Amino acid sequence: MFKQQRFILRVLLCAVGLTSIFGLDKAWAMSWLGGEKIDSPLVKVSFCSGGDMLGSSHGLFVTAVDKEYALITYEDAEHHAQAPVVKEYRVSAVVLDDVKAIFNENGMVSWEKCPRSEMQALDEATTGYSFSFADKRRVGFNSTQDLPEGAYAALRKIRELAQAYCKKGELLPGLITNPVSPAEMNNPREVILGKITLNTYYYRETNLYARLSNGTDSVIKVKDNYALLKEGEPIKLLNDSIGQGERYIHPKYSEEFYIKLAKRLEAGNYTLNIDGYTTNFSIK
Repeated sequence: MFKQQRFILRVLLCAVGLTSIFGLDKAWAMSWLGGEKIDSPLVKVSFCSGGDMLGSSHGLFVTAVDKEYALITYEDAEHHAQAPVVKEYRVSAVVLDDVKAIFNENGMVSWEKCPRSEMQALDEATTGYSFSFADKRRVGFNSTQDLPEGAYAALRKIRELAQAYCKKGELLPGLITNPVSPAEMNNPREVILGKITLNTYYYRETNLYARLSNGTDSVIKVKDNYALLKEGEPIKLLNDSIGQGERYIHPKYSEEFYIKLAKRLEAGNYTLNIDGYTTNFSIK
């Protein structure tokens, strides 16, 4: 009996040694950890890519809105100076249940513990993946880690699932932006000499961003005082800006303003006023 126990112990020790040599211990550990699942409802998914030589960025976001609907958002910019092109779709909230099923089936809860890969391409884009749950738990990992075999097939399945829901969903009105000039591609903050200009450049959900550029030789003082009109009709805003109550914009410089809207903007033509400076934009 004692000899049999010693034999079993030797086999176990040998297995531990072999798995350490060939890296199988990591795979076993991943398998054990991969058995954990999260039961709490999934409320947000983020796939964000950036960091290549051009400074491009790409994002996929799936966000819970209410019990009926979720919002799928795509953001794409091909150049570091380009504001992201945003497309938003209202889809069935079931999409988050389907994503969570893929998450649990593949044991993604353990992937954030994967080690950083020894091979890193400095000029290659990095993609980060994040899953947020109703119980405040967040699981995140990225493409610089040694993710388990089949990981990217599972992540691709989530992308394909989002695309399928978008085809059945509703494309929501978005901000119409002007084509970017070659000068703006090199410097998005380039000002028009002698003029103070205001432009909207990014809109998503209930978030509107504008850029005020000072092309004069004097410092201008601007208060965070906003007004928004749709075809002559005032629309109530939440005056929730980032920064102080007033700011100073130096000559040949631009300042960016974040405006939190009371609700999503419907399709139409709008006029934005920031402390007396105005711009027109369209939501279509």
